[in-house]
This record gives sequence, C-alpha cells and structure tokens, in this order.
Amino acid sequence: MVRRDGREQVGCIILGCGSNEQKVMKWLRVAAVVPGFIEFAVRRTSFWEPLVA
Repeated sequence: MVRRDGREQVGCIILGCGSNEQKVMKWLRVAAVVPGFIEFAVRRTSFWEPLVA
C-alpha cells in the first residue's frame, strides 16, 4: 500500500520495542518477502544517526 500511486521511494520500518523475540522473528519473516519493508528498529535506534547528523 505504501508504494502505490508512484511512491516507490517510500518504505516501512518494523518497530519491535516491547515485543518478544518470537513475535519479532515472525514479523521479520513476513516482511522479508514484502516490497517496501526496509528496516527493523528497536526503541527507535534506527533514527539515532540521522538525528545526530
């Protein structure tokens, strides 16, 4: 859905904060085959470097 109507540069990030390992692994398996999922983050760590820059 996020990539329809010409939005090929849009991506989704899975946020795993507060979830157990089994649930996170399930989300990663599902997302791995879906175009548009680009990253996994725990407690927004993926945003730290852009924020610092």
